[in-house]
Amino acid sequence: MHNNEGRAHYKAGRHYDALLKFTQAKTADHTSGEIHFNLALVLHQRGEPDRARKHFLLAKKYADGNIKILESPLYNQYLNKAPKK
Repeated sequence: MHNNEGRAHYKAGRHYDALLKFTQAKTADHTSGEIHFNLALVLHQRGEPDRARKHFLLAKKYADGNIKILESPLYNQYLNKAPKK
């Protein structure tokens, strides 16, 4: 439910509201690759690349073969970057 509401907020450009809903969704299920992917997308839009990368890594861990996650150009862009020190 929270993930779906977050996606609606994200599509409408309400990134803060989307972040709140995706965070609530993560609290309910922290092993969902889709939720971590959605968190990463909204954090990217908010200009928080370090936090976005963290959630892209978790999305990879929990992707369970989800092609939409694994073949996302933005996802691959983040995971091919060297982490900041």
